[in-house]
Amino acid sequence: MSGLSTLKKSLLILSGVFLLVILITVLWTASPLAMADEGDYTRLDPAKAQSIDWPAITDEATVYLQDLLRMRTIRGDEHQASLYIQKILEKEGIAVRIYQHPEDPRRSNLVAEIIPDDIAPEYKDEGIILTGHSDVVEVNPERWKQPPFSGALVDGKIWGRGAIDMKGHIVMGLMSMLLVKRLDVPLKRKLMLLVLADEESDGKYGVKFMVEKHRDVFDGYKYVFNEGGLGTEGVAVPGSKIFNIQWAEKGKIWAELSVDGESSHGARPPEQYALLNMIQFLNAVHEMETDLTIVPEMETFLYQMGEAYSFPNSFFMKRNNNPLIRPLILPALKANRYLVAMTTNTRAFTGLNTNEDEGINVVADKAFAKIDIRLLPNTTPEQYLDKLEALAEPYGVKIKPTGTIVPNSSPMDSEFFKVMSRVSVDNVPGSVVTPLITPGNTDNTYLREIGLQCYGLTPVLLNSEELGSTHSDNEYLSQENLKLGTKIMFETVVGMN
Repeated sequence: MSGLSTLKKSLLILSGVFLLVILITVLWTASPLAMADEGDYTRLDPAKAQSIDWPAITDEATVYLQDLLRMRTIRGDEHQASLYIQKILEKEGIAVRIYQHPEDPRRSNLVAEIIPDDIAPEYKDEGIILTGHSDVVEVNPERWKQPPFSGALVDGKIWGRGAIDMKGHIVMGLMSMLLVKRLDVPLKRKLMLLVLADEESDGKYGVKFMVEKHRDVFDGYKYVFNEGGLGTEGVAVPGSKIFNIQWAEKGKIWAELSVDGESSHGARPPEQYALLNMIQFLNAVHEMETDLTIVPEMETFLYQMGEAYSFPNSFFMKRNNNPLIRPLILPALKANRYLVAMTTNTRAFTGLNTNEDEGINVVADKAFAKIDIRLLPNTTPEQYLDKLEALAEPYGVKIKPTGTIVPNSSPMDSEFFKVMSRVSVDNVPGSVVTPLITPGNTDNTYLREIGLQCYGLTPVLLNSEELGSTHSDNEYLSQENLKLGTKIMFETVVGMN
């Protein structure tokens, strides 16, 4: 009988452990995104809200976007866009200043402000900046269905280079300023429209110029509504509507690599030579740090993505930080290069050559390579370069950084992030907001360096075709998205006041 009793006790213990495991699996979830409650942000006075003729506003915005798209601001000549926007704003009584770069007056930046008469002390340093860049990238007209600088309106779509990236975003900010002025929206804090040059290159004539030479422009401001994230429809998950708000950008190291060795005849190669050493070093770099790093903000991103999925994917995504679940989802994360970019310090080899251009039978005495490294917020360029230097020493490889950017981020629990998240989902029922870390860099990098909290969202819903057109062919923005983006941006401004 004692043996049977012991067996029963063991079974009870095992059953208890099993139930505990089940409870841990079910109840242990990652943290959902914190958004403002519906009653926690300001709504426009009902009478004023009812007075807005959104079809007319959309038609007006369409004209402004068409005119801007007709301006060939390919990595330059942004001053024409500044003058155009200045004329619209000043006609409505909004103060504007234009800052031309002394080396090239055709490269200019626009600052327009609406400043309330009385700002309470608690809001004097909490102004809002709506910003975007007026330069665009190159284009091959032969591959376009509509001329890329025509601003053609066809079947509700506004065609042109920069429609999405990012003249459409600028027009949303412009219309938000006009609506605040026309409706006499009561403001608690300063409001700025900032139109920058030169984002598509290195920011020399744009954000760097403004931060370095006109730092006082940003006095009294705290929050920035910029690019960096996008809304998508049916892209990540069929039927989904997802607003990806950028809260962080990865850091960057661009470096040139070189190694010297012994020159030889190709038929009698030495045991070690320059190109072989370089290849072995590159392979060692490729193999380093392959594990995924899932920071708490990434756990929230995966939880929010779980909101867009159906069961069973939703169950696992929401429990991505559960020690029993995480090993099950890691293979799926590693199979997605976009998720890998958000969870690892990526390394891409962008060049490899020797000093021998012709002789196929010569072992070169020098080898060169280029590398592009993107860093998560928990790693600085200096820390990573120290690791590379230690790894390179046995191979004799020399590392020369040609450009570095420190990873940067803004808090996800800020009032601004919560309000813009809530406004987005309120405008699109059934939509989901995710906090996004981007591998590339925008002007947010430099604005965060001076203490501004920057959030990147072009508040539209793009399908796969539209999403793929940025920096590619046949870029357009629908009038419906232009209206949606204007509403979300304007209502975010109202919500913060």
